Amino acid sequence: VTFESDPPYAEVVLEGEVIGKTPLVDAKVRVGERKYVLRMEDYEPELGTIEVKQDNLYVKNHELKPIDATLKVNSSPARATVFINDQPQDKLTPGSYKLPPGNYRISVYTKGYISSEDLVSLEANREQELEVTLIEGDAPPGMVLIPEGEFTFGVDEGAPDERPKQSIFLKGFYMDRYETTNRQWTRVFPNHLFEPGQEDYPVTGISWREAEVYAKVLGKRLPTEQEWEKAARGTDGREWPWGNTFNKNYANCSETFQTPGMRPVGQFREGTSVYGCFDMAGNALEWTNSWYQPYPGNDDIDVQYGQLYKSLRGGAFHNSRNDVRVTRRFFDTPDSRKADYGLRLVADLDAVLPDVFDPLEQIESVEGEEETEEPEAEEDSGN
Repeated sequence: VTFESDPPYAEVVLEGEVIGKTPLVDAKVRVGERKYVLRMEDYEPELGTIEVKQDNLYVKNHELKPIDATLKVNSSPARATVFINDQPQDKLTPGSYKLPPGNYRISVYTKGYISSEDLVSLEANREQELEVTLIEGDAPPGMVLIPEGEFTFGVDEGAPDERPKQSIFLKGFYMDRYETTNRQWTRVFPNHLFEPGQEDYPVTGISWREAEVYAKVLGKRLPTEQEWEKAARGTDGREWPWGNTFNKNYANCSETFQTPGMRPVGQFREGTSVYGCFDMAGNALEWTNSWYQPYPGNDDIDVQYGQLYKSLRGGAFHNSRNDVRVTRRFFDTPDSRKADYGLRLVADLDAVLPDVFDPLEQIESVEGEEETEEPEAEEDSGN
């Protein structure tokens, strides 16, 4: 009998006796019904029975299952809801959760507090504890508060469409901490397809119109360019979400990896904005609700300005450091779907977000409907 396993080097125990480790080739086994066990540290034992006949050859191949890890989550205050990869858990904090080994995004939320976000890596048959201290505030799960006030919008030394630099006042709003993922998109559109293992990658290849439908189902909306830039930039006029000095390890762009490609959301903690938003430089381009138009005070004439193109922000994984600056503008028609077009949503402070919504079997057509009007800034924003 040949015993094989994935992973290899499992002990082969035949009727109580260790006879070797996998791959174990052509082991001599007595005729008759024989019981065996494959065992390896941190994996569930694999039991088997084989009916051995004279002069026969057998191959027994087993895929070993790792023993679940244990994640213990404690929070202050207690009795908070735990979300594991955006899925709410029945057990409130303090709680213990059995999970297969792997990487998880853990959110902890209770009303009256800002949700906390952590990335944890769990190893097989190990216990890990997560201590969370929630900060008082009022933001929906997975969102952060962008407070009202003035901020620096645009630049004077950038591309012509980024000019001029000016002070803009915005009312407060909530913004998603992460780009919308394939997993989240599938909750609304169950027919959405993506590569296995990419549940927590940004959903991409979607049009502005499709993003609008998704936002409406969730009771949210797409951000204006001004809202997006404030959430990414803060109030001090910085070039990238983390500051004025570029660091390729803080964002997923063309300079980060030898082979550029999309990455799961939330991987670049050092690159978060001052408000705690991830991936606002690189990874996926993000649709906004703004038409591609000149800013107030910009007298340049460009045939592409007007109400033909919608703006996108943030740059993508294949863009350079210059193109993932927080002021960089991109644009395309509302029906365009490209492999790097994604989204993140905002919500008004008084928005009522549904706890439950009916999934849509297909993208609803919004052609022919009136375009959603953008919320007005206290000062004329020009969009």
